[in-house]
Amino acid sequence: MPMLRQILIFLCTGALAAAVAVYAPRAVSGLSELQALLAGLVVLFAGGLLQETQRRLAGEARAMERVLSLRCAHGRLAEEVEVLSREIAVLREEATGAAPGGDHRVESVIAEVKVLQSLIEKLSDVRVAKGGAKSARAGSKKKVAEVVVQAALEPPPWWQAVTQSKALVRESPLHAATAKEVEPEPDMERRGELIPVPFRLGREEILEIAQEALREDRVDLVLQPIVTLPQRKRRYYECFSRLRTREGYCVLPEQYIALATEEGFVTAIDNMLLFRCMQLVRKIQRKGENLDFFCNISWRTLEDAEFCADFLSFLEENPDLAPHLIFEFNQPDFENLCASVGPFLERLKALGCRFSLDRVADFSFDVQALADRGFSFLKLASDKMLRELEPDAPLFQAVRQAKIEIIAEKIEDEEALREIIDYKVAFAQGYLFSEPRLARPAA
Repeated sequence: MPMLRQILIFLCTGALAAAVAVYAPRAVSGLSELQALLAGLVVLFAGGLLQETQRRLAGEARAMERVLSLRCAHGRLAEEVEVLSREIAVLREEATGAAPGGDHRVESVIAEVKVLQSLIEKLSDVRVAKGGAKSARAGSKKKVAEVVVQAALEPPPWWQAVTQSKALVRESPLHAATAKEVEPEPDMERRGELIPVPFRLGREEILEIAQEALREDRVDLVLQPIVTLPQRKRRYYECFSRLRTREGYCVLPEQYIALATEEGFVTAIDNMLLFRCMQLVRKIQRKGENLDFFCNISWRTLEDAEFCADFLSFLEENPDLAPHLIFEFNQPDFENLCASVGPFLERLKALGCRFSLDRVADFSFDVQALADRGFSFLKLASDKMLRELEPDAPLFQAVRQAKIEIIAEKIEDEEALREIIDYKVAFAQGYLFSEPRLARPAA
């Protein structure tokens, strides 16, 4: 069809040139036949030149589409190669069970058991507040303590210890009270797959799923990359939590965070998320990769004095972890935090942690005050930034002076990325680069 169109355009141009050569002397007095012939040739040449220009522009457009398609395909292939490389590394570590570094594995076992103990305590508190038996909490803590002593005196292999820890929680009275024998569907076990619950969940259903996920160790760590611009090189990862149902479906934070906060066990979810993030940082350190992680923690967790004290003690004992952690706060929650949280944030900053502000709805804030409190990143939704800010807006100048990096988030397509590049931001995040994926096992 394009060739037929080109032929028709050429014939029309030739007919127009012939008409000029034949009828120009009759229409214009004093114009010789030679001059009319030259005029016809000029029309024919101009028509051919325009046709060739149009053809080349169309070819360049098709070539650009192919380049963009190849770039997307290359990104997907690179991501798959990275996933396969990580899986091979995990298999190699599992195959060499006697590899050096056993002490670190034993420490990780003890840390995981302590996290499980904390989760059991928090779940017990919730049940006691609702009329449950306190003996469940005491019995579970006693069993956890026995496992800790056993791990310290006679450290078992990593896989065996984790199996024992998870079995301990399944055997606890808290679990026995509500456990149901339902096996996960095999199709849901594919690594990296996140399938939302395909039906509407009520309040009681979400509450039951959340409590079961904590008891059954079904709080998953999900990662989404933050890339540099314009290279699109992965530099950071944002960590999210996902609760997995018995059938293998995932429940999103917006479905359960408010309820978990209201019921008082959101700190347990944050605790598990941070613990898995610490494991991942350890693994990244062993590989020598230059990656840092953004972690979201709720305001209720920040106001939990016991949690803050325990977490600060952990970071003080492991100072090499802090520079790899970036704690993220949304603007509404951060503005409403009580004054008691200030010392906790100051100690985190002193240890080397950094902070990020996201969900920015109001641009009239003191940028330098944020920088003084340890904020190194500012996340702006790409659509809101394009709609309400110009590339030379005062906010961008203030951010650069305060040495705060802007991350343009929610970038879904190439067109949005091209517009964002004009703002000269250093980092970007969104489904264009990768959707959130389940983290590989860190142990």
